[in-house]
Amino acid sequence: MTDHLEYLSLDDPRLPEEMREGALAYVADYRNAKYELVEPTDLLGCIVALQRKLLVDTPKIAERKWWHGQQVAKEMRHARIEVAIVKSDPIEIKVRHGNRSDVWFATHELEGGIVYQQFGDNAGQTRWTRPEGLSDEYLIHIFEPKETNTTLRNFLVQLEGKLTDPSAIAAQKSRSHILDLLYGPKDNAFSASLLMKALADGLRTIKQSKCDDLIAGVEQGFINFRIDGRTASNSCLLLEIINQAHPEYRFVVEELILERLAIANAQRVGDFLSAFAEDNRGVTWIKAAASVMQEKGAKLQQEALNAKSLGGFYGNLYKSCIWLWGAVNGHRFLAGRGRDPTGESKVAANVCEEWLVVASTTMFKAFLDSMDGRHLIADRELIANQRKKGGIEAAEAFVHELIEIQMSYPRSFRANLLQA
Repeated sequence: MTDHLEYLSLDDPRLPEEMREGALAYVADYRNAKYELVEPTDLLGCIVALQRKLLVDTPKIAERKWWHGQQVAKEMRHARIEVAIVKSDPIEIKVRHGNRSDVWFATHELEGGIVYQQFGDNAGQTRWTRPEGLSDEYLIHIFEPKETNTTLRNFLVQLEGKLTDPSAIAAQKSRSHILDLLYGPKDNAFSASLLMKALADGLRTIKQSKCDDLIAGVEQGFINFRIDGRTASNSCLLLEIINQAHPEYRFVVEELILERLAIANAQRVGDFLSAFAEDNRGVTWIKAAASVMQEKGAKLQQEALNAKSLGGFYGNLYKSCIWLWGAVNGHRFLAGRGRDPTGESKVAANVCEEWLVVASTTMFKAFLDSMDGRHLIADRELIANQRKKGGIEAAEAFVHELIEIQMSYPRSFRANLLQA
C-alpha cells in the first residue's frame, strides 16, 4: 500500500498560511518532546536507566550531550517539513518530517574549539574544520554554557525522592558522593587519583599473580554506579596491560613504570601509556591489552543481542562500554604515536568506536523508554509505515536493522516489534 498524496514543502506558496503554521507547531512539539522529562511508570527502572546514561561515559559529558540535543531540536531551520492536504472540507492535513541534510551545526566549545556536525535522518557527519563551500545560510551556531549543566542529575534527585523502599533509598544515598565528585570542579583530579590507585594495586599484585580480581572489582564498581565509565575503562586498560606483562616481566615492570611515572608526573591515561611504551616490551603489552578488551566488549555485545530479556540486554550492553573505551584508548595511542606501521591499530580503534557509539546511543534510548516508552512507540510507527509501503518483507528488513545494526533491542524482541 503506497501513500499517493501530494506533499508540499513548507515554503511552497500553494500552502495556506494557517496550514504552514499548524505543521510547524506540530513538528516543533514533536522534536522537543524527545527531551521532555516526565514521571516514569517504572520508578526504579528509570533510576537505573538514568544512571547508566550518566555514567556510561562521564556525567558532565552526558549532561553536555543532553543539552546539545535540546538545542538541535529547538532549531526549526534544521527540520524538513512537508504537508499534504487529505481533504479540504473540513480541512485535514498529513505531515511528514525529518532533518535537513544541507544544514550544519557549529558548536563553539568552552575550550575554544569548534565542532561542525550534520545530522541527517539516518546518518551524520562530524568535522573539526568548516566544510568547504558551506554558506552561512546553512550554518547554525551553538555556544556551550559556562556553567556545568545539571538537568539530568536534578531529575535523578527528583526520582530518588519518590523512592519508598529502604534498601533502594540507602543504595542511592551511598552513591551520591560519587556524583558530587564527578560534577565538581576537581573531577579530573578525582579520576587521576583512581587511576593511580589502580596502577599501584596492579603493580603490587603482579609480583604474585594476574590482576583479574582487581579488574573484576573495577567492573563491579561501574555496574553499581560507583565509578564512571571513562575512569573504569582507563583503569581496566592499565590493569590489563600489567596482566600482559605477567609473568615474564613481573620482576622488572614495577621499577620500569614507577621510574617513568616519577618523570612524567602522570595525571592522565596517556601519561601511563607513554611510560609503558618507553620500553619496546610495553608497546607489545599495550597492543595485546587493547585486543583483549576489544574481544571482551564484542563478546558482551553479542551476549546482549542474545539476551532473553530487556534487562539482560541493557545490562550487557552497558558493561561492554568500559571494555570498548579501553580498547579505543589503547589502539588510538598506538596509532597516534607512529607505532602502527600496518594500520591495524587505527582500524581497530575505528571499529571499537563504532560499537561504542551504538551502545551508548542505546543507553540514551533506554532512558527515554524508561519514562514513557517514547522511543519504542516511535520505532513501532516506523515499522508500521514500512509494512504499509513494502509489506511484511520491508517491515522485517527494518526490524533487522534496528536489532543487528542499530542494536536498539535484543533478538528476542523481534516478534514484539513485528506485532501488527
